[in-house]
Amino acid sequence: MEGGADSGFRKVKPTEYKPRLLHFSGLKQHVTVREVPLHPDRVLSGDVFILDLGLILYQWNGSLSTHSGCLSGENEEVEDEVDQPIVTVLTKVSDAAGHLKSTIIKEGNVTKTDLDSKDVFIVDTGTNCFVWIGSDSSPQEKQNGIGYAHMHLMKTSHPLVPMHVVKEGQFSKAFQTALAA
Repeated sequence: MEGGADSGFRKVKPTEYKPRLLHFSGLKQHVTVREVPLHPDRVLSGDVFILDLGLILYQWNGSLSTHSGCLSGENEEVEDEVDQPIVTVLTKVSDAAGHLKSTIIKEGNVTKTDLDSKDVFIVDTGTNCFVWIGSDSSPQEKQNGIGYAHMHLMKTSHPLVPMHVVKEGQFSKAFQTALAA
């Protein structure tokens, strides 16, 4: 290997890339590729060729080529994910029914009046997730609020958004902004 231990690491030059011509032939399901000498006489009108210059590739489809469908070189149109409008989701974590469960309460604008001191709420804005802990919520609700928020986020298209815990009475500018939006 050039520039290795035998040379004392003195030959540290980038190696020059040697252009190559790749010849594609055969049927759609049995395409063969082989490197051919880089010469215009090697380019046949019935096949597909790729000129590999290292950082740049050129494709040439012969006029009689039957491979133009599978090797057309046209960029496939990849549909961008349609940006869904971000809707704030309010989820209530409560054990009022005798067992702990989470329930989506509201989608859209969430206000402070939607929150109840007796429960824990998850406010998912799409860019942040807030776990709001009511001052009169049960110990079980407090312990499991983050877990329920995590499970909620894992079901969304944005599972890695930042998560914040806000206790009732604490001031959080980000949380106030989320409620105002």
